[in-house]
Amino acid sequence: MKVVITGGSGFLGSKLSEALLKDGHFVVSLDIVAPRNPKVSFLKANISESLFLQDEIKNPDVVINLAGVSIGAKWSEEYKKKIYDSRILGTKNLVLLMQNPDFRPKVFISASAVGIYGDRGEEILDESSEIKENQGFLAKVAKDWEFEAKKAENIGIRTVILRQGHILGMGGLIQTLLPYYKWGFGGPIGSGKQYFPWIHIEDLINLYIESIHKDFSGVLNAISGEPITNKEFSVTFARVLKRPHIFFIPVFALKIIYGEFAEEIIKSQRIKSLYKQKRFPSKFESLEKALSEIFSTT
Repeated sequence: MKVVITGGSGFLGSKLSEALLKDGHFVVSLDIVAPRNPKVSFLKANISESLFLQDEIKNPDVVINLAGVSIGAKWSEEYKKKIYDSRILGTKNLVLLMQNPDFRPKVFISASAVGIYGDRGEEILDESSEIKENQGFLAKVAKDWEFEAKKAENIGIRTVILRQGHILGMGGLIQTLLPYYKWGFGGPIGSGKQYFPWIHIEDLINLYIESIHKDFSGVLNAISGEPITNKEFSVTFARVLKRPHIFFIPVFALKIIYGEFAEEIIKSQRIKSLYKQKRFPSKFESLEKALSEIFSTT
């Protein structure tokens, strides 16, 4: 199949492209940055600004939407606008292009985030849980992101939305945390009582691929295992690395580094996923197993 991936050169997009190539598919990365793998076709585009139909992306079987600037930076009003526009305007432009019959995939899979639930404390959440108002910036971003993605259903395209937890792999969050734990300064963030939904990148990639092949549409919480707190996560992280776990990371310190984003980091989402009931495979249900596999490659 021909698979077009927006944001295909990023942390998740690169790994997903490799898995799709291995399965024999033709992959096109629609991104600002060229992919590292020369076997991935490339069309340079900033989809939040404009998107035109070009030969490289004509007649896709599948479109996967991963585009969006990283949220893991110090937020200013200008940077928050980039976070929002890269997801909402980008998805809007993508779905508008699908009105052209030469760019009308059989299935559209769009990323979202568990941040859509906001700060829900001990409440157990699943895909049917209410999306509340006034839950912060990232919740609004995810809500508007999904609203634009679901418009593809009006064109008759099977649409899947994956609400991703923290993605664990050698990159992203793990790469950020690893030096602090190796130096012996690792620990929970704030009280550590907030729930911390996660998923191993291999399971997430398999979930994207299974979403292509299974006759499923709608929203899935892309998370692994039973809900754990940030403290349980940090204790396991330190144990697998065989490093001490005696510190905690104060929120005020995070605010110096990340600004308003620090408030989002300590929000709690106690999430269960229904995707196991839909027979989606999951290899890493244990956090210890997931981290051990990741660190064995370093």
